[in-house]
Amino acid sequence: MNITSIAINRYTAAFSHFLISALVLAAFLAVMRLVWYPDFYFTANGGWEIIAILIGVDLVIGPSLTLIVFKPGKPGLKLDMTAIVLLQIAALLYGGSVIYKERPLYMVYYSDTFEIVTANELAQLNPGKEIVKDVDGSGRWPQLVYAELPADKTLRAQLTQEVLEGKFRPPQRPEYYQALTPHLQKVAGNAIDKQTYIDWKGLSTQEVEQLVGDASMDMIVFYTVYGKRKDPIIALDMSTGEVVGWVVPPDREKK
Repeated sequence: MNITSIAINRYTAAFSHFLISALVLAAFLAVMRLVWYPDFYFTANGGWEIIAILIGVDLVIGPSLTLIVFKPGKPGLKLDMTAIVLLQIAALLYGGSVIYKERPLYMVYYSDTFEIVTANELAQLNPGKEIVKDVDGSGRWPQLVYAELPADKTLRAQLTQEVLEGKFRPPQRPEYYQALTPHLQKVAGNAIDKQTYIDWKGLSTQEVEQLVGDASMDMIVFYTVYGKRKDPIIALDMSTGEVVGWVVPPDREKK
């Protein structure tokens, strides 16, 4: 077999490896994007950074190693290729487990703000407790929920003291979660006036249109959602309790 033929086989093998890797990665990213990190949660919690790492491992390193080591008839070729594939699988499984553990479970309204809370965050702060609760009855996550301290004055004072001492925050405690819908009027009442909010954030006409969409402006309130990487602005429809639009203005990008 001449050098040209070997080169063609090498590039063909690397390209085939790339295509297979791309299909597997695309299926994984579809689950991540549509199920674990839907809508604004993907941007707020650094989804693009995760994708960049996975692309580097599975679409660059794997096929590149194949291009380097592949040579028809080479002794130990099967062992080399098996090692490369196993390395890719291990990297994808490890990355997938980290991504799954860090998936957003709830967007919690508490004390006039919304905050995204992840599965790993809840697991670390609530060891031995059930952290995945179907609060709104939808059977889907992430869920929009409402958190409030208990009505009992003694317990409330105790928990408030823990908050002040940095030991306790209701957004990270699933036992205080309630469905958001029954509390929509309270949420709307605590929102900043829309025009004041638009001026404060410096939102453009295009961004406001993106936020509101086809919903009635009269039924919309704007809120900043505090995420792990960025803080998107959402438009919440007070008639349904659903997010109808979101944007991440450049000045809201975290350093």
